[in-house]
Amino acid sequence: MKLIIACGLNGNRFISAFRSLFTATKGNVELVDSFQSLQSRLSAKAGGSGSVGADSTLVYIQEDWQADLPVAELAKINEQQPLTYALFYSAPEYGALSAAASLADEVDAWLAANNQLFETYMANMGSAFMFNSESLLNRGKEVLAVLANEIPNLQAEGSQHTNSTALPLTDVAACYARTVELEYFPAAQLLLEQLESASAIETDVAEAQLKARVKKWQQLLLNTASENTAAKTALEQSASDLQTRITELSSEGELSALQINQLQEELEQAGSKLKSQQKQLSSAEDELAQKAAEYNAVKAALAEQAERNKDLTNESELSLLQINQLQEELEQQVSKLISLEQASKQAQESLAQKEAENASIKQEASQLKGEHQNLAAENELLLLQINQLQQELETSVLEASKQKDHAAKADEASQKALSELNKANAAAETLQTQVAELTAENELSMLQINQLQEELEFYYGKLHEQGTWRQLPLRSAPAGLRLKNSVALLSKLKH
Repeated sequence: MKLIIACGLNGNRFISAFRSLFTATKGNVELVDSFQSLQSRLSAKAGGSGSVGADSTLVYIQEDWQADLPVAELAKINEQQPLTYALFYSAPEYGALSAAASLADEVDAWLAANNQLFETYMANMGSAFMFNSESLLNRGKEVLAVLANEIPNLQAEGSQHTNSTALPLTDVAACYARTVELEYFPAAQLLLEQLESASAIETDVAEAQLKARVKKWQQLLLNTASENTAAKTALEQSASDLQTRITELSSEGELSALQINQLQEELEQAGSKLKSQQKQLSSAEDELAQKAAEYNAVKAALAEQAERNKDLTNESELSLLQINQLQEELEQQVSKLISLEQASKQAQESLAQKEAENASIKQEASQLKGEHQNLAAENELLLLQINQLQQELETSVLEASKQKDHAAKADEASQKALSELNKANAAAETLQTQVAELTAENELSMLQINQLQEELEFYYGKLHEQGTWRQLPLRSAPAGLRLKNSVALLSKLKH
């Protein structure tokens, strides 16, 4: 049994012509219109219950020329039963007769269907035959002769099939109009020429050229119009309109070419501008990287400055602790001075008791009391100044605390913080110098007070041992002078 797959027949006109080929032949040929019927016949034959003989030929006609071939199913059939493909193509202008769609849509549909035909032909070379559908109208015997090699006992009878299904005037005019506009669809013309080159019967490639087809349709249109005098005038008007349309399309093509050139120039300008912007972007990225490096450096400097501020705060706290210690020592000195004053009062009382015995001793004791009172006044003034110094030191500590708070904001005002830090360092150095001087003065005052106490104790002892008293040179004047110098220094520190 032979199996022929016929596909690509565009419209009933060509399907009818293909069927008529087998009405005038002898041979056991059966035409099948649906793929389901074909599968049923093959299944029946495989089961031994069908009427298909070994010398029979099944011809499956795919009536929808745009439908996809059931490739997978045909491949399975081909494994059991060798297939022969009869592939029929038609010029793209025939696609306009199948629907009222636009020419662009019809050309896309034609390209899809005929590309599938060509791919099928290339995939099955040796068992596939390509034909122009128009060959069924005027070269039917040649088509049948090619297929006869695949169909056993096939013999042609009668005359060659004639064009009994001529196109009406409106369809001829539509095909002519579509052929004129196909100038703007070069892909369709290229595929048509490929199909022509694969034809199983000899064809004139020149007839497939667009100009030849336009001329053919124009002549067919005139011949058909001459048979209908009433339509001749309308046909001429249609031809004139078509010529006008051709002129308009040519103008539109020139305008489109001009617009394309303008767009190309704009695209080149945009490309140049884009390159310039890319260079600017690269430069901006480099500058941004440099700014980022500078920012990191400033951030590191601020971190270092914050660490220094922390050290300064620690030093300020240490200074405050030392000042507190100094205050305690001063308070101890004041306590000693108070004790000394009490001892002095006791000495005055003792001297008053001895006044009757020695007037000169009374006078000397009075002088010593006056000196002691002056020393007490100076000591009270010194204590007051020390308290003031303590308040100033607390104020300095408070200022240092404020500077610590300001250091937390150093990221926002690094330059200002640096200036304040330099001032704080200078103030701290000055304060340390003043504290050192004050400490030295206090140590000197303490030494002088001790000397004075020793002299008082010495005089007091002499009074009791000898019963008489002789005036000795006192060192109160230098001590008083040093105390006054200390008070002056404390006053300077206050201001």
